[in-house]
Amino acid sequence: MRAVLVACLALPGAACDARHDAGSQAQTAAAKLQAIPLPTMERQLEIVHRGVRRVELFAGGSSPVLVFREEVVVGGDGRFGLEPLEAFSPVPDDWIHRERLWARFSFRYRDFAIRDSDSFLRNWRLTDLGQETVVAGRKCSSYLVERKIGEAKRYELALDEELGCILREAKYDAEGRLLSVVEYESLDPQPDLESAVWTQGAVDERELDPAADLRSQLGAALSLPRRIPEGFELREASTARFLDRDWLRLVYDDGVESVFFLSTLPGSGAPAGSEGASASSRGPGSSPDRLLSARLGAINVVQALTGEGLLMGIGAIGERELADLVESALP
Repeated sequence: MRAVLVACLALPGAACDARHDAGSQAQTAAAKLQAIPLPTMERQLEIVHRGVRRVELFAGGSSPVLVFREEVVVGGDGRFGLEPLEAFSPVPDDWIHRERLWARFSFRYRDFAIRDSDSFLRNWRLTDLGQETVVAGRKCSSYLVERKIGEAKRYELALDEELGCILREAKYDAEGRLLSVVEYESLDPQPDLESAVWTQGAVDERELDPAADLRSQLGAALSLPRRIPEGFELREASTARFLDRDWLRLVYDDGVESVFFLSTLPGSGAPAGSEGASASSRGPGSSPDRLLSARLGAINVVQALTGEGLLMGIGAIGERELADLVESALP
């Protein structure tokens, strides 16, 4: 059995001669990417294919709480489509409508992907199990991905080496409980894209530069987190308007998984419906009257009501970590 510990493949950073820094960094990045056989999110958008997947989502029990089929199509030029087909578990009457609204989010954040190679190398361990399996009629290699710090969650993956696409993923929590399974039932690597329906964003967003000062970009007194979950880094920043309010959206990731911070922008006020938050909701922090939490399957949600509006943290991390993120942004 051939084991690959990706964390051991990191190369030295800066060269001794400053004149070679740019070339050295480019070579280092290329070497790291070659050392990781799994696709990055950018690479997944380049793999032209069309297929049907079965999705099973669990909530701590041995049986899934939601099972459905979806069709995925990738055009290779940044376009993608995700369409719900049929559900095999009880769902609301408007389930298909909801899935379509969340399609862009589901494609980009629900499933496994390497979102940053450096963070992946630091926070996760990759093992090639040296085993072959067949998914959707295609030969795949088996990999194990485990988080090295924090919660000991893991993914079991089946990678189509020829196509470069993950055809099966199973996610487990720190206690070894199955959280989700996404598996291709059929796949066409040379699809007819004329009939493809491409997923569009549900709201208009304005992208910001996450590496620059956000207050300067927006010209506002923003409420920004000061305590970030261990291993996570700010990767995306944007503003959007929905629920009749203007929002700031920040996305942090640890190389694989994402955590979201949302806040209404100054002057927007609290979004409709937040005034009626239940006083019996469990508050994990020191201000239970202001800090409310909920759990949706593997996802924790923490929100704080302030005089100016609403702050929210969303992610598949511990409730305490998420509460720290939100609390650190309180005025």
